Amino acid sequence: KRHKLTLGGEFIHNFHIFQRNYDVGTPDYLNDFRTSTRLAAYAQDEIELDPRLQLSLGGRFDHFSVSGDVWVPRGALFFEPSQATVFKLIAGKGFRAPSPFELYYQDNGYSQIPNLGLKSEVFQTYEADWEQTLDQENRVVLALFRYVGEGLILPVEVIPDITQYRNIGKASGNGFEAEYQFHNEALPMFRY
Repeated sequence: KRHKLTLGGEFIHNFHIFQRNYDVGTPDYLNDFRTSTRLAAYAQDEIELDPRLQLSLGGRFDHFSVSGDVWVPRGALFFEPSQATVFKLIAGKGFRAPSPFELYYQDNGYSQIPNLGLKSEVFQTYEADWEQTLDQENRVVLALFRYVGEGLILPVEVIPDITQYRNIGKASGNGFEAEYQFHNEALPMFRY
């Protein structure tokens, strides 16, 4: 077995997150200044189980100073029965951290209140692909996919005319994609 290990990290510091809302000649409804930090570490191992079969396993850990921690695993299995055919099975997890507006915006009770307890939205994803090279210039890709999202961040009316963003939404979807690719060195690549 051959392994290809990839390790990495990320550091982001937002020095200036500023939100302001006011009407001319009146006190500010909102004058909010904050900072935030995001730390991440990731690893991926690509394992050759057989010359025609590869397994990819990985994960990423993100720490957000304002909304907590998220662990994102991912895995894929690639089978290449011939040079012209590739099958893929892919599963993973994704997320979206709350924005400063969703977390902090408030206008002294006129329309919105903040929610400092918001967490990241989380999605489970699944995909099966078939890639077929027809000849030197033509290729077809077919894919089936499914995703399931939980904790989606949505505005909720908590009292009449006052909203607050909360982790209450759910979403799921199933789909099919078909792609045709034409590539000739004399012409630009064409995808449909």
